[in-house]
Amino acid sequence: MSDKRSFRQFIETPLEIEEHLLKLFSPEESLVFFEAGACEGEHTLRYAKVFPNAKIYAFEPLPANILRLKSHLADFDVQNVEIIENAVSNQEGVQTFYVSTEKEGHFPESEDWNYGNKSSSLLPPDKHLEVFDGIQFKEQIEVTSTTLDAFFKAKEIPVVDFFHLDVQGAELMVLNGGEEHLGWFKAIWLEVADVEYYQDQAVSAEIDQYLSDRGFVKVVESIEQSLGLGDCLYLNQAAFSDFAKVQRKFLEPKSKKNSWFQKLFGR
Repeated sequence: MSDKRSFRQFIETPLEIEEHLLKLFSPEESLVFFEAGACEGEHTLRYAKVFPNAKIYAFEPLPANILRLKSHLADFDVQNVEIIENAVSNQEGVQTFYVSTEKEGHFPESEDWNYGNKSSSLLPPDKHLEVFDGIQFKEQIEVTSTTLDAFFKAKEIPVVDFFHLDVQGAELMVLNGGEEHLGWFKAIWLEVADVEYYQDQAVSAEIDQYLSDRGFVKVVESIEQSLGLGDCLYLNQAAFSDFAKVQRKFLEPKSKKNSWFQKLFGR
């Protein structure tokens, strides 16, 4: 294929979530961000650029992705990111990780972009194999996992301003592993799906109920209807002194930003 897209082109394009975050935080603030499923740093570098004073903890278990992430942070001279070489789950220890790769010739060519490494998961694929037929899962490896609760206790982090959770179907597992500290999160942006792209995946209604029961309110829903897949932003009511005022910001008309689906797959 002749259509080439680069990593640099991707990270130079604003993400949809950035507009929402700027309603909550100032770029000059000293913030704490968590990112579970950092992959090779596509979103990490955008967050580091828009919020240069934030401390970003980027969790990524896949060795090949970690090498790319480190390389990208060095290439772009990003100093405010700490890489945590673990999967995030509901248990500590060693777990099976299902590694995704692209099928040859399916995606546009790129010298510095990997289209196939973004679907790896702690869960085996299900509907993913049918819908995203350019992705294959031919390898399983063992990775070390941690939980949010364990990480909080080890690092003694008092609050997380923003949590980007994209772990390919294992989102509820991650939340369960942070049950003791969910109240310390101000905002959670996570991927949801209406169908089980992975075996035993918690679908969007289950995620919504879980977070609602714990005091979180969904203020943004960005779903690609043809896929039944997208992202939602939840805010912790208790973390904002005037939550009604904050919530009203998300009722205002917003400009259209490219979703990662559009940027990555051209949909």
